[in-house]
Amino acid sequence: MALTELALWLKADAGRGGGAISTWLDDSGKGNHAVQTLTANRPQAIDAVFNGRPIIRFDGINDLFNLPNFLNSATQAEAFVISKGIDAPGSNRSLWRFGGSGSGSLTFPATDLTVSEDFGSTTIKALGDPAQALDEFHLFGVSARPNDWSARFNGVLQMSTTNNTVGFWNPPTLGGGPSFFTGDIAEVLIYNRALSEAERDAVGRYLAGKYTWIAAPATPTNLTARAISSNQVSLTWGAPIGNSKISFQVERKQGSGGTYSVVALVDQSDSYIDTGLTPGTQYFYQIKAITYGGESGYATETNATPAPAEANWILS
Repeated sequence: MALTELALWLKADAGRGGGAISTWLDDSGKGNHAVQTLTANRPQAIDAVFNGRPIIRFDGINDLFNLPNFLNSATQAEAFVISKGIDAPGSNRSLWRFGGSGSGSLTFPATDLTVSEDFGSTTIKALGDPAQALDEFHLFGVSARPNDWSARFNGVLQMSTTNNTVGFWNPPTLGGGPSFFTGDIAEVLIYNRALSEAERDAVGRYLAGKYTWIAAPATPTNLTARAISSNQVSLTWGAPIGNSKISFQVERKQGSGGTYSVVALVDQSDSYIDTGLTPGTQYFYQIKAITYGGESGYATETNATPAPAEANWILS
């Protein structure tokens, strides 16, 4: 997991006292501690809530933390938060304020269950009503850089746009924005740059390994290969596609005596078309599923042979 550009790392199992906490220490080493000087506005540390691990609880009334303006000069950033809120609030809720839109419409969620977010942006983004229930513990992630903004729940892409001007709020807050957050936060990580997909997945694996709310996937079933042209094979398989990111590693070998190599990593889908094959050659395939919680075994091997291309005869 990338650590060098980690600008804020808040962990409910470290860097704080018990009960109502005035300071939540930043574990990144950058000194960006979360602070609340007012006794009545301090969130509560509660042990053994999330699979035996502690959380920080926000009352939705006035609890929040103030943070230093550590993203003031950033041109990009990426955030991850493990939280559990309420899925049908009587009034709008807000998770934090990090974006530069200045909007009073940040919601996590709104009364209609939709989420609106502006992390790292001068404009608010409407994410809709996520499939992931917000009253269950989950991973929410946001990535922002010029002309590129995206949000994910448990690694599954919720929204992506190339329309983005980077901007950050000064000073940022956690647990409150236009309104307040009702629920629990277990961990927050914020980087001062956008991560690659591999780096993002590494953060997801770290968090899933720690909090164990995402399980290792079952082995895919009914792997089928069918030649659909002289140089293409269509693959299909059975596997549940849920609210957490699942990838399928497709491996291929040429002939029964060949050696398998990875040809594709397919996200959130149960099919793949393999192209650029040699006509008349037999290809074997195997796949396995990968989540933040681990890897499955391989599905039963299958094979297909693209038909030889028809010869073009010149008649004279």
